[in-house]
Amino acid sequence: MKATAPAVAAIFPALLAAATLVAACVRTPPVRYYTLADDSDARVQPPDGPARLRVRVAAASVPEALDRPEMVLRLSPNELAIDDGHRWAEPLPSAVARAIAAGLAGALSDARVVFADDLTGEDSGTDVELILALRRLDLALGREATVDATWILRFPGGRAKTGRSIARVPAAGGHDALAGASATALLSVSADIARALRP
Repeated sequence: MKATAPAVAAIFPALLAAATLVAACVRTPPVRYYTLADDSDARVQPPDGPARLRVRVAAASVPEALDRPEMVLRLSPNELAIDDGHRWAEPLPSAVARAIAAGLAGALSDARVVFADDLTGEDSGTDVELILALRRLDLALGREATVDATWILRFPGGRAKTGRSIARVPAAGGHDALAGASATALLSVSADIARALRP
């Protein structure tokens, strides 16, 4: 039996309403963004008195699998998941270096620590350059964040110090807890580097 034009016209609004309702139910949740340092640490502040040491922190190198806006979650020793709904607020190499610079500035009250991207004319001369390589940033949702980093401190005259820091911080909550645990782990790395810089 063939439907008449009036019958089709009567069904069409009902179909349109149903399609709109389905689309509303499957709407993509908003993307959330995270940082590895407080906004107050975004630009490292100079020491109150004269600086004993001037340290320049270059952008960190990170594994290719992690060098993306999305959080990369560790599901098992050999499985990663890219979480498109939870992203870093800035490129990870810059975010890691900025967090390390902020941690160093807090640990070394008599040093001027400058993140490379924030360099100004007055920061042109530095005594030490920090080269950081992030080997691992394992984010296990509901469990912990693990940071494994190697670093080189380059001094004038070709002298250098090298080190490796590994930090694991529990993160019992969601993605926000993971970001906070990652920031805490990077503070631990900063503390190791600060010890190497102290006289």
